[in-house]
Amino acid sequence: MSEFKFEAWPTQFLSINQHFGANPQNYAQFNLPGHDGVDIMAPTGSKIFAVADGLVSRVRTDPKGHNYGIHIRINHEDDYQTIYAHLQEVRVREGQQVEAGQLIGLADNTGNSFGSHLHLSLKRLNHNYKNWPYCFFDPTPFLLPLLGWQRPSGPYIDGWAYTAAITRVDDLAQANAGGINLRKTASIGGKLIDLVPGGSLMIVMGRERNGYTPVQVPIASLSNVPDPEPPPPPPPTELAGIFLGGSFEVGFW
Repeated sequence: MSEFKFEAWPTQFLSINQHFGANPQNYAQFNLPGHDGVDIMAPTGSKIFAVADGLVSRVRTDPKGHNYGIHIRINHEDDYQTIYAHLQEVRVREGQQVEAGQLIGLADNTGNSFGSHLHLSLKRLNHNYKNWPYCFFDPTPFLLPLLGWQRPSGPYIDGWAYTAAITRVDDLAQANAGGINLRKTASIGGKLIDLVPGGSLMIVMGRERNGYTPVQVPIASLSNVPDPEPPPPPPPTELAGIFLGGSFEVGFW
């Protein structure tokens, strides 16, 4: 089993905008079952870093003629390769050894891109992953430890999250950038419970239905956290009879 892992987050912003496998209808034209990487927040000119030690295997500086635009490919141990796409410029050269966290380029939206961000793809050369061609692998499990994902604590509220708007790994999920509408039923017409901000963690409670995933969201993560219920009234003070000089009075003990 490979011990390869990401050692550094590739941008200056800890936010995933589009996850692996999303929007299959848009990528069918490229013979792909969905989005072939993850899109990470990276405004124009912001820094891009290598996720692990490796050797720069390819640098493309022409912004035209390739869907990735200006991009870098780095080969790592155990046949893994990372691709950093839609760049403004590169700061490395082919054949150069790089270290995890090293500056390798600046972000932009060159190539087939709308709005500045980093598209990060992961391949494992000469290996296959599910139904994905061209050796693409899901980079999400490699990124999550760098985000510090931990099971959120309660109390929770149950609801349904639009599956395409969350990033899921096993029984945990995170709301993508922009947040999600938490609904009472698995439908766009389902009653809105509240907006869950982007980056919020939640627990997956079952199988997807109609494009929605059942989740438990910590109440503290909601945009409009309900006021706590008032404490219960104190129990009534017990009354005791006091007999004074032939009269019977009521007093408090």
